[in-house]
Amino acid sequence: MSSPDRRFPRARSTGAVANPLFSGSRHLTRLSWPAQRFGGARGQALVWFLALLATCVVVLYCVFNLSQVTTAKQHVVNATDASALAGATQQARLLNFMAYGNRAMVATDVLAAQMVSLDAWLRYVGTGSQNVGTVSQAIPYVGQAIGQVLNALAQAVERVEVPYGTQVLPAAITAFEGLKQAVGGANELAYQGGATLANQAAGHVMAAHRVSANGIGPLHSAPQRPSAAITGSLQLLNEQAWREFSSRYAGSARQRTREVVLAGLDDFTASRDGNALTNLGTPLARLEKRGGTRLLGFERWEAQDTWDLRFRSWSWRRGWQWNDSTVPVGWGRADVGGGGHLRWGNTTAQRLAFDNRRDIADHTPPRWSGISAVRDLSVPARAQVQPELSFVLVAAQPRAALATTHAMGLSAQALSSSPLGSTHLPERLMADQVGAVSAARVYFERPQRGVGDWTAQGSAGQPGLVREDSAKEHASLYNPFWQARLAPVEPTQRAALLSAWGAPRLAAPAVLEVLP
Repeated sequence: MSSPDRRFPRARSTGAVANPLFSGSRHLTRLSWPAQRFGGARGQALVWFLALLATCVVVLYCVFNLSQVTTAKQHVVNATDASALAGATQQARLLNFMAYGNRAMVATDVLAAQMVSLDAWLRYVGTGSQNVGTVSQAIPYVGQAIGQVLNALAQAVERVEVPYGTQVLPAAITAFEGLKQAVGGANELAYQGGATLANQAAGHVMAAHRVSANGIGPLHSAPQRPSAAITGSLQLLNEQAWREFSSRYAGSARQRTREVVLAGLDDFTASRDGNALTNLGTPLARLEKRGGTRLLGFERWEAQDTWDLRFRSWSWRRGWQWNDSTVPVGWGRADVGGGGHLRWGNTTAQRLAFDNRRDIADHTPPRWSGISAVRDLSVPARAQVQPELSFVLVAAQPRAALATTHAMGLSAQALSSSPLGSTHLPERLMADQVGAVSAARVYFERPQRGVGDWTAQGSAGQPGLVREDSAKEHASLYNPFWQARLAPVEPTQRAALLSAWGAPRLAAPAVLEVLP
């Protein structure tokens, strides 16, 4: 092989590249002048790499700060939602507590009526047995035997009824009054401290998330808190909403409670009129049993049982009619509470029952106070289709608590006179903090059949929580079915909060939502 021609050096050493069109030939194509000067452009890639690295650092700087602010924002939002739900849940529990208290007081009123009814009925059985037994003894053999049995029954009933009416019943009324006062006082304490307890529940959740809301809860160690005007206003609004949601009904305003008590009476207490066994007779004479318990106004239970023998006579003017003159067979009456006494009817047994009534108030140091004064939904709350109680919370986390470059002292200095601009990219936070606002609602809903609610169905033979008639139950403080859930913040509240926070421009869309 011949040695290479020294007049045409290799392309690698001279920078010339062989033309593929003349491969194998001695003709070469020379490079242009810049390529021949390639050796003088070394190091330019490093410049571009440094510029790219600086850009990446700026992007990373921005992404890091943005991620920290976004994470803090989500943390504050979650903490605010959890805290608002905790506060509303506390209020729902207090409403359920008051509902249980109202049910207890209504139960004492119903039980007082039942016990008074039992006393009147025992007295009626005693007098009726004694009178029928006395008359039966006039009949030889069988009548005398029946009379002895009835007289023994009358004596046994008297031995039970006298201590029951003079000792047991007065003691029970005294216990009922003490229970009503204790439960009523507990309900009032729950009402007075409801807003404070709700704030405490929200504050505990905020403390766990290390966020401050409505002026409650710690803030890492930073001095900033949400605006005092905002937090103070929200506390007042929440407390006002809580106080206006219920009212105490006493005196003549107890009409609704009176209806609830009367609806809770059993058949024996409400009406004890006779049946086929007691209302016997012929077209000219018959036995007539009448009885029941009624509530006189709001302050007095009256229970009465009578048994009369009535006769029918003929009159040219009126024809056949039952006479007012009757033969009394049995009677008994017991009253409890204040106020006047009213006589029921004009038969002889009814007059005897009224004249020989037992007034439990004479034997009870604290008289029965009547229908309980309970705390129920206020009139404005009842006017709502679905009464709801709102609990609004605003929370904030200060800039100093955020793990950004600014908080760590790594932020660049502002260069206002530099022609290349400034790398200072501060976080623009409204009111120098990350904030959020959440709302929760307290509402009433009793489980119903066919809605997929597992609590509606009973287990192990239990009826569950559903109504047997499957009717829709409206909100009240007599049943403990109050619950809490998160809800959207009302436009008016959001607009007011944003305006107070120093962002009227953001509040404008919220204002437009409420305009017609």
